[in-house]
Amino acid sequence: MPEPITCSPARRYRRAAADRSVRLAAMLAVTVALVLSACQPTPVLPAPPFGSVPGPSTALLTVGPGPLTRGTTVAVGTSGCDEDFQYVEVRLVTGSGTTQRGVAMTTVSGGETADLEVPMWAATGPAEVEASCNEPDFSMASDGADVLRFDFPSVPVTIADSPAATAEPTLSVPAVVSDGALTVSGSGCGGRVLVGVAPGLVPSATRFHYGRRLVTAAPDGSWSTTLQLGYHAGEFSDPIVPGSLSVFAVCEGWWYSPAPFEVSTASPAPAVHLVGPFPAVVGLTQCPTYNTVSILAAAEMPSGEIVGVGHHEAGRGFGEHLYPVDVPAGAVRITWYASCHGADPSFVYTPASINL
Repeated sequence: MPEPITCSPARRYRRAAADRSVRLAAMLAVTVALVLSACQPTPVLPAPPFGSVPGPSTALLTVGPGPLTRGTTVAVGTSGCDEDFQYVEVRLVTGSGTTQRGVAMTTVSGGETADLEVPMWAATGPAEVEASCNEPDFSMASDGADVLRFDFPSVPVTIADSPAATAEPTLSVPAVVSDGALTVSGSGCGGRVLVGVAPGLVPSATRFHYGRRLVTAAPDGSWSTTLQLGYHAGEFSDPIVPGSLSVFAVCEGWWYSPAPFEVSTASPAPAVHLVGPFPAVVGLTQCPTYNTVSILAAAEMPSGEIVGVGHHEAGRGFGEHLYPVDVPAGAVRITWYASCHGADPSFVYTPASINL
C-alpha cells in the first residue's frame, strides 16, 4: 500500500460538518496544502537531460573514418543488440549540454551497418554519433513509444567545412499553444513528411509518446498540418501535459532541425481517472520519474465531515498507471485531486469525483 504524504504535517485532515460552502472551502484548503504546495519547488525547474542506460560489455559502436562531410553518408556499425524484436537507432547530434539537438537519425536491425546521412544544412564543428538499442512496447498500457533497452557509448565526430552548408529548410510552429491544437508548417520537402511531438531536442522512437502524423507535401515542397495534442495509453485518454516540447519532422529520410514550443498552463490538463467501481484506485498519466506525484482523496462522510487522505511518490513516467490510496470506510462521496510537481512538466491534474 502506498506510503502517506511525508512532506505535509499529517496524513488525514478532518473538517467538522457544516454548511456546503464551508465543506467546499475545507476541501479546497486541504487541496492547496497537500497537492499544490506540498513538496513543490518554485519556480518550476528545467527538465533534466535524458539519462543514459548502460549496455552490456558486448555493446560496441563504430563510426566510419572522419571527418564527416555534409551531403554524404557515414557507415555506423553496432554489435550487442541482436535479441528478438530489437533494433538499433543511430542519431547525429550537434551542440552540447542544453543546446544539443538531433540533426539526423536512422534505424537498422541489430548487427547490420547503418548509413547515417549528414544534412547539407548541418553546422561545421564537433558533433556526436549516438546509438540506442530499442524494441517495441507490447504491453497493454503502451502509448505507442518504443522501449529503450540500452545506450551505446557515443562517438565524437567532426562535421567538415566542405561543401558549404545550405540554408536550413524551414519548420514553423507557434511559440505557445493554449487550446490543445498545434499547427506545424514546413518547406523543402520533395515527398512525404512524418511529424511528431516529443520532449527534448533529440529525436528518438522511445520519446514519441504522442504519436506521429504522415503529411504529403505540395509540388513546391511546402506542407502544413494541425496536430491535436492528445495522449492515449491503454484505457486512458488525456490532453498533453503543459510545459516545453519540440516538433520533429523527417522528410523522406532527412530531418528538419527540431522546433521547440510551449504548451501553456491555460491548456486543458490531464485528468484524474476513476478506475471502474473502485473508489480507492485512480489512474494518472504523463508524470516523469524525476517528479513527484501527490494525490489527495477528499472524502465526505455521512455526517458532512470532510476527511482528506494523501499520498505521494515518484512519478512513474508515461503510460497507464494505477494508484491505490486508502479511503475512509463509510464515505458517501470522494473527490480526487492530484499534481505532478518538480521539474518541467509540473502541473495539476483535473480532479474527479465519485458518489458511493
